[in-house]
Amino acid sequence: MIFWAEMPVEARINAEEMMMELAVHLSAQKQLTKGQTHRMAGLDQLAFQHELAKRNV
Repeated sequence: MIFWAEMPVEARINAEEMMMELAVHLSAQKQLTKGQTHRMAGLDQLAFQHELAKRNV
């Protein structure tokens, strides 16, 4: 098990980044709707669609 303090600083992400990563992943896997995932990411629907496009999802 890797503890937070042992992770290199450049590998750490904040809560907003983690929610974005999770929202993109769940959207790509079609486990949640786009509406649910854009709210999870804290973005409006258009901004989330741009984020997905940027990531080729």
